[in-house]
Amino acid sequence: MVEESLLQSFNKSFIELAAALAILLLGLVLGRFFGKLIHHLLRQVEIDKLLKKSKINIPLEELVNSIVKYAIYVIAAVLALHQLGLATRILYSIILILIIFLLAFIVLAIKDFIPNLIAGIIILRRKQLKKGDTIQIGNMSGKIVDITITEIKIKAENQDILFIPNAFFHKHIMRKKAS
Repeated sequence: MVEESLLQSFNKSFIELAAALAILLLGLVLGRFFGKLIHHLLRQVEIDKLLKKSKINIPLEELVNSIVKYAIYVIAAVLALHQLGLATRILYSIILILIIFLLAFIVLAIKDFIPNLIAGIIILRRKQLKKGDTIQIGNMSGKIVDITITEIKIKAENQDILFIPNAFFHKHIMRKKAS
């Protein structure tokens, strides 16, 4: 009788562990599949080329691919943990920690992009600068080669190419011009 109870308990635990592993494997397969599918669809639409034409250098195909893939991985991990009978609070805590890390990563990734984007819009709208203008930055001077939404490309007198972020340019150069 005791042996039968132990055997049933072992079988139940083994089945739960096997199901959790199957969920994890299925999640890995589905994550890779849907990540590649989304990447392929975005490549067909040529979203990265459209962004480059808008002078925005963000590899959106890869970014969306990674987000979809890892989101499916996380969902599979949570389902596998749930299958093993872990408490719901532990699962919610893990999800909350992952979301916090994801948000922190996103904020750190775009913390310089947003100010440069806003400054770039201001610079482009005011039309105070154009290609070919000669400008002075500190003790260096050069000609503007290109103005994008995030940076200004300058060819210095010594033929070096300088990339000045729009936020820096707007804060230090444009305000001095206005004074």
